[in-house]
Amino acid sequence: MFPRDVTNTPGLTWCPKWWLHPEAAYRLDSLWRSWESMRLDTALGTSRWIREHLDHHLPLLLSNSGPFKGCSITKGHTDGRDYTFPLEEPPEGLYVDENS
Repeated sequence: MFPRDVTNTPGLTWCPKWWLHPEAAYRLDSLWRSWESMRLDTALGTSRWIREHLDHHLPLLLSNSGPFKGCSITKGHTDGRDYTFPLEEPPEGLYVDENS
């Protein structure tokens, strides 16, 4: 229903194995769940879903810096990318356990 030319459009990308990308799978699941809820509002639900959910997530999913970075329709899925944030231990006392 919302096709995009991800083969010949600079800046857009897609992975045929989208389920191997946790962020993409999470966003697509979120889109589906929000759709199932909002479609029941027969007056404005679908319009609100497009504006508030699809129009937000689709550019992030298809962005060439998004979860499918390095993948393509023609070349397929690319493994081995590490985009985790580096972590260091916070200073002692920065977070107080309020349950203690």
